[in-house]
Amino acid sequence: MWCLLLVIGLATAGWSGDQERAPTVEETLAALRSTDLETRRQAAVRVREGDRELQRRALPDLIEILKREKDGQVRLAALDAVTMLGPEAERAVEALAYTLRTNYGGQQKEELHQDYRAALALAAIGAPAVEALRGLLDAEKESVRAEVVMALGRIGPAAAAAVPDLIPRLGDRSERIRREAAEALGRIGRVAREPLMEAARDGEPEARAAALEALGWSGQAEEGVLEAGRSGLKDPVPAVRAAAVNVLGRLEPDEEGLSAVLSSALGDRDEGVRRAAVDALLSRSGLLERVAPTLDGLLGHDERGVVRDAAYLLHRLGPEAALPRLLAALRRRPLHVEPVADALALLGRPAVEGLMVALDDEEPEVRRGAALALAGIRPTPSGVVERLAQGLGDADAGVRQTFLEALGRLGPRARSAVPSVRPLLTDQVVAVRRTAIDALAACAGRGEALASDLAARLDDPEPEVRRRALEVLAGLGPAGPDVLSAVIERLGPSEPAEVRLAALAYLGQQGAVAESAVDRVVPLLDEDALRLAALETLTQLGRGARSSLDRVVRLLDHEEELVRRLAVRTLGAVEPDAHVLRPHLGRALRDSSSEVQRAALQALQRLGPRAVILVPELIRAAENQRIRSQVERILSRFERNGPEAGSVPELVGLLEHESEPVRVWAAKFIGLAGPAGREALPALERLAEHDPAASVRREAAESVKRLQEPVASTPETRGEG
Repeated sequence: MWCLLLVIGLATAGWSGDQERAPTVEETLAALRSTDLETRRQAAVRVREGDRELQRRALPDLIEILKREKDGQVRLAALDAVTMLGPEAERAVEALAYTLRTNYGGQQKEELHQDYRAALALAAIGAPAVEALRGLLDAEKESVRAEVVMALGRIGPAAAAAVPDLIPRLGDRSERIRREAAEALGRIGRVAREPLMEAARDGEPEARAAALEALGWSGQAEEGVLEAGRSGLKDPVPAVRAAAVNVLGRLEPDEEGLSAVLSSALGDRDEGVRRAAVDALLSRSGLLERVAPTLDGLLGHDERGVVRDAAYLLHRLGPEAALPRLLAALRRRPLHVEPVADALALLGRPAVEGLMVALDDEEPEVRRGAALALAGIRPTPSGVVERLAQGLGDADAGVRQTFLEALGRLGPRARSAVPSVRPLLTDQVVAVRRTAIDALAACAGRGEALASDLAARLDDPEPEVRRRALEVLAGLGPAGPDVLSAVIERLGPSEPAEVRLAALAYLGQQGAVAESAVDRVVPLLDEDALRLAALETLTQLGRGARSSLDRVVRLLDHEEELVRRLAVRTLGAVEPDAHVLRPHLGRALRDSSSEVQRAALQALQRLGPRAVILVPELIRAAENQRIRSQVERILSRFERNGPEAGSVPELVGLLEHESEPVRVWAAKFIGLAGPAGREALPALERLAEHDPAASVRREAAESVKRLQEPVASTPETRGEG
């Protein structure tokens, strides 16, 4: 009995002989040669995940896969297995090089991935692969050349023979190849040192920069290398100076000398050079204390970027050391307050107490910087909104404006400050009034009160304030009739163009609600500076702007293509009657500009089935090769129901058109016209017999046949009970 239970237990546990037996090496190798794709895929994965002995045994088959296999999954698994073998896969060098020279169909990304993995495999093989890689440095594909350079770098000193090939790549047109060549030469090491120093002195600018980067990658602080870096600091090309800073930042052992180098680089007007200095200081943080006095001086630099970088580095000293330095910088002239304030904000909550005290400082710039910094700290410190609201009464206009900016940055978190912001909408200083509009929009909810506040500023004496009020109003959505009326008044001829443009944008966003503005918008079509915006607004008003039709039609003759195109678009938006639009869209379809023609087609499509009346106009447009395909797509939509009966005489006239596509479509639509088309049978029969174009004869014959069928099968009677 116990034997029976044992057998049942083994079977239940899945111990069923061959089902759990792993394939032998011979079976795996045979599977690699199978004609079944899934079998090959599974076998390639087993080799990749197998032990080294299996990979050695499989190497001949892996080489054959690299030469002949088309499936990307099998190839990638084979490439991984070869890479794992490293130098033992020397026999695969030729096949790997073949992979890099050959495209294997499939997706481009898959090919790129195979190139990368083949290059890794060659790098893993090492010195025996160097000559093959050198032979691929002139490959047609840039990606292959880059992977080859990368592989030589991974091989390192054993790839010394490739140095003469890699040096010219420092000046390659491809930034990627320049970067890869620099890293590769740096990895190859000492044998590349002299050629690199020569290239750093005498090469083209890109080559000089890349050579210096390569010397930095070498990791050897030899005097010749350091001297090349120091010389590069005087180069007139910013990229070379940045590379020199990188070299010295990595290799210069003299901290005092490096401090001087980095201090000078931080004052460079080129951002790339400064960024290299910042990176060097961040990687060698012990130097920050040494260069802090220089950073203090740079906070008064006239270049904003210099101040930003210096302030950022100072904040890395920590709140205790950085806070007094940054606050002291706010007392200088000239001064960029914002980058200093940004650095103060990065100090976070430990700086809050000192910043709150600074809000009452006698120096206006200190108050400004503290306000902006406090607005940038998250979460917003307790009491900040109240203190900023109090500062809105400051005697200094710049401070008032900055406190408004700070409240605006806080957004809804500063809603309690709205009552203090409102009075500044009438501040005597224009910039303060404009900033108050932005702060109010950011802090207040989107209600009628905000719209009323902004509408009141439409009477501001300064156009800049009126324009900004209109722009903010436009973002609030639909407004009441009082606001709408106030905006329409801003379209008057006494307003500057920028105010009227903002008013047009607002009215357009209101859509049909702003129909009452049409009579004030139409005259603006006569003004060059406002014409396009006026057309856009009328388009957005849609059918409510139908009264503008006659005035818009005149613009179809305008000398500027863009005006004609937008006029056609406007016509399609404001006029729903296809009969009214027909002559105008037909005219636009014959315009000299294909862009205007396409605008007419788009307007026609918006009419839907009503556009059937324009079938003759569309057929005429088929002679234009530039828009023919789009015309034919639209015509095909009308084939099911055919043309209007009244258009048959026009279609008959088109049978004599010189353009073959026009005659084809005219013949086709006459055949789709049902009983109304029968009067054209004689003309169709002549066409079917005598037209010089086979396509026209064929279509005419089909239409004759269709029109001679019983009435019940014609489009007009089809479906009748």
